[in-house]
Amino acid sequence: MFRVLKGLTEGFNLFSVDLLGTGLSGRPSFKATNTKEAEDFFVESLEEWRKQAGVNKVMLLAHSLGGYLATVYALRYPDNVAHLVLVSPAGIGGRPAEWQPPEQLRNPWTVRGQFFRFAMRAWDWNWTPGVFVRGMGPWGRGWIERYCRNRFKQGHHMNEDEVSRFENYVYHVIAQPGSGEFALRHLLAPLAWAKVPLEDRLLDLKVPVTFIYGEEDWMQPEPAQRALDKLKRIRQGKGEGEQGKLVESDLSIVKTPSSGHWPFIDQPSVFLQQVAEACGPHISKEEKQAVVDAANALPFFTGPAEDTAEEMAADMVEHPIKTEQKIASDM
Repeated sequence: MFRVLKGLTEGFNLFSVDLLGTGLSGRPSFKATNTKEAEDFFVESLEEWRKQAGVNKVMLLAHSLGGYLATVYALRYPDNVAHLVLVSPAGIGGRPAEWQPPEQLRNPWTVRGQFFRFAMRAWDWNWTPGVFVRGMGPWGRGWIERYCRNRFKQGHHMNEDEVSRFENYVYHVIAQPGSGEFALRHLLAPLAWAKVPLEDRLLDLKVPVTFIYGEEDWMQPEPAQRALDKLKRIRQGKGEGEQGKLVESDLSIVKTPSSGHWPFIDQPSVFLQQVAEACGPHISKEEKQAVVDAANALPFFTGPAEDTAEEMAADMVEHPIKTEQKIASDM
């Protein structure tokens, strides 16, 4: 369902969203046939948990596709959300009208062009990474191990023990029966553009929101910035303060240095400080300082980031199918 981290302060909880049907949650049958039903599958499960757990207001933090669904929850149940922290959220913008695939992929009669078109169709056919891993049977674990070691050890500063634990976790959650993963094709178009973009829907947001992106994130912040600029003008027009902010950290986009789409793995120290600043208006100075002190005890990493926009674009030209699976796994 949704995993809960220890609350930063009494009366509030900070959520790390583990989407229903993914991660460590259960695997109920996924029967949604459109975007609205797919959103309901996740959002209503969170609301049902909230009621049964007796939780009132939450500070809701979510990454990638979780950010998309956390936003839908906050739009639907604003009275239950104290602050929305969106980390590299998917689904903010739709595909630009002028977008074209890379020149090397446009010709449908080339090998690369054929692979690109197959990759686009595979997304709509629900060929998720989980489908591939489960279909590989006993060889699936080896594929996951290579994937994790190639992608996370060097670029994400993990030691041998951490990589081993990560491999084990990723394999076991992906190898379970397919469920929430099948929402991807209903919520996002190939290349992770939203089918029903949040950019315009955010204009109805009634709770504070902070965006956190990796400085070199392939999930670009421009649609979020456009939405926040519009929301600020709307709130100012309603007389909601000169800045249109509900709290100091509202309507903000912050970037985590030397990080890509996984800033909490690339730069845990900086990321934790950024979360403390976002949630600062809702916690005491002492509690905020305790989080900052914990963050300062962690190292700051230097070096090239992973999952950059340039890297993703280059990979798409060379390996369209592999890159589309990588995008799906990032969600």
